[in-house]
Amino acid sequence: MKPEVREIQLCWLKQHEDIDPERLKVVKANLKAYGILHPIVIDHQLHIILDGHHRTAAWQLLGHTYIPAIIVDMFDDRLILEWRREGYEGKDKLDVVYTVLQEQRYQPKTTKFMWKCSDGLVTLQEGLRGIDVEYALKEANKETR
Repeated sequence: MKPEVREIQLCWLKQHEDIDPERLKVVKANLKAYGILHPIVIDHQLHIILDGHHRTAAWQLLGHTYIPAIIVDMFDDRLILEWRREGYEGKDKLDVVYTVLQEQRYQPKTTKFMWKCSDGLVTLQEGLRGIDVEYALKEANKETR
C-alpha cells in the first residue's frame, strides 16, 4: 500500500497510548496558535494512531471533528516499532493491536514507530516526507468541522 493523506473523522481513531495532561496543554496551545503543521499517522485498516496521540486529543479539544492523517499499513516492513520503556522486550506490532482491541492503553510515549529507508531509521514524519499533505493541512486549518 502506498501511503496517502486524507482527512479522517476523529471518532474513527483508536489510541494505544494514554495522554500526558501536561503535554496535552502545550500541544493544544501550539495548535491553537499555529494550526496543525504535521498530519498524524494511522493504520489503514484499524485506524490505530501510530504517531500523533497528543495532536489528536488537542485537535478534538479545539472543537474539530476531522484531522489530516497519513494512512499507512502498520505491518509494512518499512514501519519499525521501537519500545521506549523497559519491560516490553519481545513485544511487536500485534501487541499494539491486541491492546487496542482489548480497549487498553500503554503509558504515554511508550512506543515510537520509525520508518526504514536507505539512510537507516528515521521518524515517520521524515520517512513519509514527500507525500502531498499541503492541501489536507490547509483544509484542516481553514475551519472547524
